[in-house]
This record gives sequence, structure tokens and C-alpha cells, in this order.
Amino acid sequence: MSVVIERKMSKIAEKMAKMQQELAALEAQKASKLEADSAEIRQIAHQARLLSQSTGENMNTIIQLVAKSAGVKLGKISATKRASSGKVVAIKYRDPANAENTWTGRGIAPRWLQHYIANGRNRNDFMV
Repeated sequence: MSVVIERKMSKIAEKMAKMQQELAALEAQKASKLEADSAEIRQIAHQARLLSQSTGENMNTIIQLVAKSAGVKLGKISATKRASSGKVVAIKYRDPANAENTWTGRGIAPRWLQHYIANGRNRNDFMV
């Protein structure tokens, strides 16, 4: 019986040794990956910035061209982040029961208006 146990323990020890080797290989592979703050990446970013400045081309265009030449397909990169323009939108709807409840008509209708509509009222009844 102890011979069987010894064989099982030996097989498990072999498997553990293999797994430890695989783990060490993966850790080495992970350590060799480029990081965003690595010197190589900073140098590439600096060169791309210089290219952008010298050609007057947008950085996103340069990134797309580099990716294309490397055979990497990127999703579309927007030229600028979408930000609200800071425009104030006029109020179009007001709750007659509570004047603080208002809605501009953009996006999903507020709950107070949804409640009125569910009870048979018309959205136009609340226009300012």
C-alpha cells in the first residue's frame, strides 16, 4: 500500500515541479513586457510628439498610421474628448405640483413626468 502512495506522491511532486517551472517562465515573461512608464515607451511617445509638431499632424492620426503599418487594428480614436459645451438648455417642461421639477426635453423623461404620462396625461400638458 505504501508503494502506491509513494508513486502518487512522486507524480504529484513531478507535476508541482513542472508547474513551478511554468510559473517562473510566466513571471519572466510578465517582467519583460513594456510598461507605460518604461524608458522605451517614453522615447517612442517623445518621437511621436516631435513628429506631430514637425508635420502639424494630429497625434491620433500618427498613432493610427503607426498601428496600421505595424498590422495592428485599433478602434477609432476620437480627435478630441467630447465635453459639454457649457451651453445652458432652456427648460421645456415643468411639474405643476412642484415647480422645482423641470425637464429640458433631453434624455430620458424624469420620473415625475413618466408618472403623469402613465396616468393618462399628455407630455404637452407640462410644456412651459
